[in-house]
Amino acid sequence: MDEASVEGLQRELGIGRLLAGILVGRGFSDPAEVDRLLNPRLGSLEDPFAIEGMSSVVERILIALHARERICIFSDYDVDGLTSNALLHWVLKALDGAVSSFVPQRHEEGYGMTPEAVARCVATERPELLIAVDCGTHAVDVVRELMDHGMDVVVIDHHAGATGTRQRPSPFFINPHFVAGQGTAGAGLASVGLCF
Repeated sequence: MDEASVEGLQRELGIGRLLAGILVGRGFSDPAEVDRLLNPRLGSLEDPFAIEGMSSVVERILIALHARERICIFSDYDVDGLTSNALLHWVLKALDGAVSSFVPQRHEEGYGMTPEAVARCVATERPELLIAVDCGTHAVDVVRELMDHGMDVVVIDHHAGATGTRQRPSPFFINPHFVAGQGTAGAGLASVGLCF
């Protein structure tokens, strides 16, 4: 371990040796970078509209809110799915949206946008706009079938597509892993970060 970096972080930021050692061990030795990590500011965030697909997704959701469309947020039952669902639900409710949430029954309907889970969601929630969070990238056929029947589907996901699979499930699609190149906006975010 680089003792000079540990001592430098301790001195410049007033943090303890243990924390400084952990940070240096994880590759953080620049005091300014560590300060941004430990004391985040909203103003320091990337422009969310630099994330490919963000404009079309936001526009479609705003149309749904303005038209009072029934919106259902569909998510997986893991931590990222549930926090994404909760965050969007809270925000859309605060904007007076007609919003509901749907989480598949894990053991009966499986993981992701399975045909069974989506069928139950549509039957029980009757959405006019379905927002899939933390899933949907791999559900191209299911999403396209919904869209063929007149329902718009927004997909906000962070899972990489299978090798050779580069089909976007929807025109309202956010997934930084579908954009080539390093430094892609949003590439390090889980779905809840993309929703934020």
